[in-house]
Amino acid sequence: MNKMDNIKVQNYAPGELIIREGDETDDFFIILSGKAEIIKKNPYSKEVSLGILEAGEVFGELGIILGLPRQATVRAKTNLEVEVISPRLFSSYFSFDKEIGDRMRALVQTMAERIRENGNRLAMLETKTTDTTSESIFINDLKVRKIRLIAVSETALKALNGMQGIDIVKFPFRVGRYSKRSSDRLFHRNDLYLYDKKPYVISRSHFVIYRVGDNFFFQDSSSQNGCIVNGEKVHGTKKQVRSITKRIEKKVQLKKGENEIYLGSEKEDIHFRIII
Repeated sequence: MNKMDNIKVQNYAPGELIIREGDETDDFFIILSGKAEIIKKNPYSKEVSLGILEAGEVFGELGIILGLPRQATVRAKTNLEVEVISPRLFSSYFSFDKEIGDRMRALVQTMAERIRENGNRLAMLETKTTDTTSESIFINDLKVRKIRLIAVSETALKALNGMQGIDIVKFPFRVGRYSKRSSDRLFHRNDLYLYDKKPYVISRSHFVIYRVGDNFFFQDSSSQNGCIVNGEKVHGTKKQVRSITKRIEKKVQLKKGENEIYLGSEKEDIHFRIII
């Protein structure tokens, strides 16, 4: 198969529809430049903004993996350039070794189903916690509300590559360990990459910060060592497999003011502070 036969580049103007929720699934997309907004309807037919996608991020893949219609609407927020990729290219990656391909396909389908379910829950929660429209929520995200992540300990400062802190204005905001392997970046796309050395405490996908209305939530991303948020343990994945779904959905609401965050346990001293 010639890879380029299954990839093309396409441009969209601000406000232009790229995919529509409920339509049949065909291609998926990788953003080359610009921004796109993910919009989903809840059971009451209200449109809810689930976040903003930027360069390097992928969308449209869930329908291909799960064999379902489009799970959300995506619109160009700015001038947008995307790679449009045929499902044939995606499927070919599972065909080099049948046994490994079958196992990986099952794993990817399970991950995709959890992402789809979390999107549905977030759309419902958004409706319950705010009376504003999805557009006004987005405007607030960019123009009004921001939070700050600060390195408290020396270990956290090293993880931030010497930066004392960063402002967070994009939600959801994903954080994980930096890896040189390109395959890791395919499955672990983060907004912030932290540096760590063996034996690793920080996982490649460690935690996510969500905004729902005027509230902010901290969620563990099925990390190996978990987190401590304001003294409360947010578990990783070291316990029995049957409870993994419960741990992935574990969220802690962040309070206004200062929030103390440890990655792993307190003894590793990867200590951050989130200020709202």
